[in-house]
This record gives sequence, C-alpha cells and structure tokens, in this order.
Amino acid sequence: MMNEKKNINLRGFYNLNNFGDDLLLISILEFLTKELGFTSKNVNIYIEKKSESLAEIKFDSQIKLQYSIEFPDVVRQRLNRIFEKIHLPLKVPPPHEIGKNMFEEGASKKLQFLGYCIFAFLNLIIIVIDLILYKFFRKALFLTVYFSFVENLDLIHYIGGGYFTDKWRLSLIAEFFNIFLAKTLNPGLKIIGTGLGLGPFNNNLARKMFNFIAKRFDYLFVRENESLELLEDLNVDIYKKVLGDDVILLLPYLENLKNQANINQQNYNNIIALNLKNFPDHDYSLIKENLENYMKLIENQNSKIEYFCFGRKPGPDDRNLIEIFDKYFYENLVIHDPYEDGWTSFLEKLAKADVGLGFAYHFNVILTLLSIPTISVYSGEYYRQKITGVMKLLSKDSIVWSIDKLAVENLVEGLDFAKVLKQGLVEDKVKHLYQEMTSEYLSAYKSLLNNIPLVSLSGVSK
Repeated sequence: MMNEKKNINLRGFYNLNNFGDDLLLISILEFLTKELGFTSKNVNIYIEKKSESLAEIKFDSQIKLQYSIEFPDVVRQRLNRIFEKIHLPLKVPPPHEIGKNMFEEGASKKLQFLGYCIFAFLNLIIIVIDLILYKFFRKALFLTVYFSFVENLDLIHYIGGGYFTDKWRLSLIAEFFNIFLAKTLNPGLKIIGTGLGLGPFNNNLARKMFNFIAKRFDYLFVRENESLELLEDLNVDIYKKVLGDDVILLLPYLENLKNQANINQQNYNNIIALNLKNFPDHDYSLIKENLENYMKLIENQNSKIEYFCFGRKPGPDDRNLIEIFDKYFYENLVIHDPYEDGWTSFLEKLAKADVGLGFAYHFNVILTLLSIPTISVYSGEYYRQKITGVMKLLSKDSIVWSIDKLAVENLVEGLDFAKVLKQGLVEDKVKHLYQEMTSEYLSAYKSLLNNIPLVSLSGVSK
C-alpha cells in the first residue's frame, strides 16, 4: 500500500562514544530526511541502543528514532534472570561489552571465560530451538519478540564503518547471525551497505563468514578500492561501487562552516588541530618526543595547537590520551570535545583550523572536506587501508604517514608542505563524489523502497 509505513533498521558502530561513527549515523539520517523526505509519518527508523552518545553530542533528529530489538539482548536478559534465580555467579554483559568482565567483580578469569563459553553455547541452542518452534507454531521460548521484529522489517542499512574485518571478529560473528536469522525469517528483506570499509581478512573462517554476509546484500557501496577488490575476489555478484565515506553527505553543511570561518578569520590566530586516537596498536611513545619538540618550537610563534578528541569512555578514551605528554604541555592545551561541546559547535571550532595532524580517520576526512590541509597518520594494516584508501580518494595530494615515519620526520617541514598543497585538495573531486554518492543512494533507495514518496528538502539539523 502506498501509505504503509516502512521499517528500516540502521546498523553500525554508532552510539558508542566514537565521534566518527556517531557522525556517520548523523550523515545518513540527514540524507534520509533531507534528500528522501523521510518523516515519522512514512517510515519507522530503528537504531541500536548501546550507549547514549547521540544525546551527549546534542544531535536532534528530525525523525523519531526507535530502538531495535537485538537477539543477544533478549537472550542476555532472560539468561541473567535465570542465573539470578538459581544464584549462579554469572552475568552476561550487553553485546558491545563482550570481552569485558562478564561476572561480578572478583570472579576469576577462568570463570569469566567459562561464562562466555556457556553464553555462546546457550545462545546457539536457543537460536536453533526457537527457530524450529517459531516456524511451526509461531511461538518461541526466548525470541518471539525478536522474530516478530525482524519479520516486519523492510530494509537493513549498514551505515559506514570498518566493522566487517578480522579486527572486530565478535562484531562480524554477531552480524553473521543477524543476517542469517533475518533472511531466514524474512526472505524478502532488503539489505544495503554504504560507506563500508571491508577487511582485511587474514583468518579463513572470518573470510568465509563475510563472504556469506556480503552475498545477502542488494547494494554494497564501499569507501575505498581495496574493499571493492575484496568483493571482486570473493565473486560477490551484486551492485557494488566505490563512493567514499558517508560523511561526504555532510559536504554542503561543512562548506558553510568553512565559509563562516573564513569570514571571521581575522578574529583568531593560526590554529594547528591535533588529534590522537586511543587504540591498543598505537604506540605513541614512538612520537612523543617529536610532538613535544614541535609544540615547543611554535610556542612563541603566532600559532597555537588545539586538541580535538574524537572519542571518550566507554569508547576510545582520546580525551585522556594527552597525558602521554609532559604535564606542562597537556595542562596548557586547549581541548575540544564533541561530547561536551555538541557536534555542531565542535565542527565549527574545527573549521577554524589552519592545518591538522591526526590519527583519527574521520578527523582527517572532515578536515579534507573543509579544504583544510592535514597530515594523516596511521598504525597497522587495518588503519593503513582505511586512511590511505579514503584520503587518496578524496585528494591525490593527501599526505599520509605511518607512525614510524612521523617519529623521524621534520614536523615543521611536513606541515608547511601540507599548507603548500592546500590548493591541490581538488575541491571539484570532493564535490563530484558528493554528487555521485547522493545520486547512487537515491537510486538505491528508490529501488529498494519503491512505495516511499521521495521529497528532496534542504538544510541540516542542529
């Protein structure tokens, strides 16, 4: 029916206090409301609850967001009630906390591991038994509510991010089961992925699991060429294309911020935007001395360093990472935090930067969209693929260094060179990507949800 509301489940790593991932969700929601004219009258949008970081960055969606029903949550809540009744010292955490303590404080690591094994085993048994019961009797012991939710979905949209990889194997396993259950219960369900980074996969089983997942999609738009090559290598025969990162959808809004910053440029000194990312495989001891020497050098110049953190607990604790510096440096450092400032105010401050140096992937992507030169730094193969691939897609003149190179390079020369290349950021290339992305996403949604009247609007929510 023409007026029947559609049910869309947006999936990703958002709402976990990682600003880049939260911004990806904002980008897609703005696209759905502004370009497609989605409102609470014609669609139900479901997101995963997880943390509450969307509220912390003060994002006010124009469309009402509802929480999706997740099968691990349903199983977890039921199991915890059972464990509590029989006084068993087990406690299953929310899915996004898997890997942390699953028992009350004081329980041994062996018991923690045993608890995880028990949960995984019971989860598998419950899924099999409940699927059989639901198929024959339309009732299940645990998952009736979840099964009903999935059956009523029209579309699952995996928004941008790099969560289909060996690095996040627990997430890969969870989405394997989500897609298996969803397509088993609802064979007509449509699945789209946008702005995704895929791989790398060094584990054969993980690669096979992803192959199963990818072939259930209807559209897969990836953010860089290595992801597309993976799909081609796996013979994934669906509509697939490289379009870049979903944050590109915010280009008109970011351009407006930069124009405002340029108008008011005389009111502030040259700002060097600094960012560090708190991930385990980033060894900042390699670059601490080089960064501190640079901070000393510009201390008396007409420039200042301001720190832009892209995460905080329970996500990557970028905020407290500045304590790697000597006390003198971090006590005098101006800090900007989107979970305090709000997302719009944070981006307004970032738009005033003259040049950037950072590890967070989206820190560098946003600066490039703002036509601000930046040196992007990575550590490890996973981050090399995502940062190098997307930055070179945005601009052939992007400067991307490994953390090892940053440890020995002259930062003054590097940042000066980045400024020289500012005119080479090729704004036309970015605008072309934006136009192509918008066009492709519109066509995909028209194809997948052809009963939704499309009304293109303009502007960005604050």
